[in-house]
Amino acid sequence: MHWTVRHVSENGADIDLIFAGSKNEGEDFPDSHAVSIKYRVFDRGPEMMVVDATERAFAMSPRIGHCLKRSDVIGGPLARTVFDTCDAFLLQDTRLAALWDVPQGK
Repeated sequence: MHWTVRHVSENGADIDLIFAGSKNEGEDFPDSHAVSIKYRVFDRGPEMMVVDATERAFAMSPRIGHCLKRSDVIGGPLARTVFDTCDAFLLQDTRLAALWDVPQGK
């Protein structure tokens, strides 16, 4: 996850998720799927949008099996898992209070 503190309302945040699959014998890393999200704050509130993971720097990692495009996720079975995962950590991890430009503890 990447953002600039006190500038989330202008620049948003980038969220990169890796969903690890099973590790095959003889392979160093498990089969995995990478998904990227753009998090933005608008007047009506925060929004998340899946974007092509192939365009993100982490896509070059040998640990990533498949970098998914937006079209691979939206409308498919992984979409609900992606958004549920983002909702869970955005709402529960107090270290992410900066995403709302709100001081922690308030």
